Amino acid sequence: MKKVLLSLLVISSLSLMLGCDDEEDKKDDAGGGGVPATQTGAGTMGATVDGAAWVAGYNVPGVPAQTAWGVATGGYIVAWGMKVNLNTSTLVGKTETIGLYVAATAPGTYNLTFGAGTNYGTYTILETTGGGTTTTKNQTYITNATNATGSVTITKYDTANKILSGTFNFKAEYTDPKTLVKSYVDIKNGVFDIKY
Repeated sequence: MKKVLLSLLVISSLSLMLGCDDEEDKKDDAGGGGVPATQTGAGTMGATVDGAAWVAGYNVPGVPAQTAWGVATGGYIVAWGMKVNLNTSTLVGKTETIGLYVAATAPGTYNLTFGAGTNYGTYTILETTGGGTTTTKNQTYITNATNATGSVTITKYDTANKILSGTFNFKAEYTDPKTLVKSYVDIKNGVFDIKY
């Protein structure tokens, strides 16, 4: 009887451990914030921003569900994702946007730097108070050619169905216009799946 119980305990423990591995594998297949890395034009974007989960979405009633979208024209693609937390009665809240601007006509990996004719990534924070009339923070972080770079990998560029999917990672820089002090944001594990 003791051998049977011990055997059952060992089998149960192994099953639990294997189940945990499957859950970890599923997490590895998702991008930041647990957004799945799909290629269906789902209108999604997710990443980790300075180690915290970031998922494009609205908490505003009545706003359309699509929170990530893009355009592709003349060999240039733009993919945006927006995270909006806004109190609809006071118009006080915070909006965060991630933008990817890439000269691409096919799947592949593209470096994000900055400058005329180059690829770049942005992260913007806008905070409002006072009934939405007072801006307390308006900062755009942007990649550059020196200490704030990254890359975007386009895994699907479907011109027939207008689907653009891929992954991204980048570090971006903001310079305070008054103090000239630089600050940085680190964006990792980014995924996007958009219609254009």
